[in-house]
Amino acid sequence: MLPIVLFYGLISGVFAFGKQAVLYVQPIFLSSSRLPFAGLAILAYQFVFRRHQIYYQRACVFFLFLYGIALLIGDSFRFTAMLTIPAPNSALISATGPFVTAIVAHFLLKEYLTVRKAVALVLGFLSIVPLIMNNLSALPEGQSTQQVLFGYFASFISVVGFVGSAYALKILTSRLKYPPLTAAGIGTVIGGLVGLCASWIYEIWTPLPLTTMHEAFPFLLLLFVGHNIIGYPVFAYLINKYPITLVSFGQLTLPLFTALLRYFLFGDPISWLFGVSLIVLSGAFYIFYTETKKQDATV
Repeated sequence: MLPIVLFYGLISGVFAFGKQAVLYVQPIFLSSSRLPFAGLAILAYQFVFRRHQIYYQRACVFFLFLYGIALLIGDSFRFTAMLTIPAPNSALISATGPFVTAIVAHFLLKEYLTVRKAVALVLGFLSIVPLIMNNLSALPEGQSTQQVLFGYFASFISVVGFVGSAYALKILTSRLKYPPLTAAGIGTVIGGLVGLCASWIYEIWTPLPLTTMHEAFPFLLLLFVGHNIIGYPVFAYLINKYPITLVSFGQLTLPLFTALLRYFLFGDPISWLFGVSLIVLSGAFYIFYTETKKQDATV
């Protein structure tokens, strides 16, 4: 259990430091400038140790592009959200990923929800409402209601993007039997290159879409090393070593770690409403996963 907690403590830096990074780097570039290097690092590992697993398979091309673009959407919209909403709130919404996955599976894979699971989903999404209402009642200086609401919308789009990337990777590895690291490496490079094109179109390059390099670079480096270089392999290790339910349940520590990092490093306050929302979300997780275990036991 400790490695899972430590992993989410590491990943919380994406939110804690990402909130600072968007002060200096535009969000699409913040994602797309990291993804190609992360993908190339994965492919370099494959080339050195498992060269036979790097090969072309025509049936995989569409899903490699789908994986890369969905990953880009998940990562870039996460940073877009943090332009206007607090990092712990974004992390709390990110923790609802298993619920979004269940909804997608309900409609696309015909894995229908039970009543208890539906109740858990409703509770999970309701847990976020107090945070949104509190945020809207005390708008940060210079931000409008529409900007803050768009931030929360972007945060949900980010979750959908990551769910889509997981779905594409599942098809690549389970149905098409493509090597997982090769798929992740190629897809990540594709997502990064598409993102750089999107950044060139939608963001202002003077000559790069960032303010000052000396302020932006430390955060880019922290996110790249912590999330892309360390985070990806550790997650793969945890998925292989521990039950997927336990790894998913560990996501509940993500918003807590984010809130603590923001409090101690940047002086952001932790509201009592955040604690209430986290407790309600934890209850929703408990209902959801106990029902999942009950279903698995009857199969």
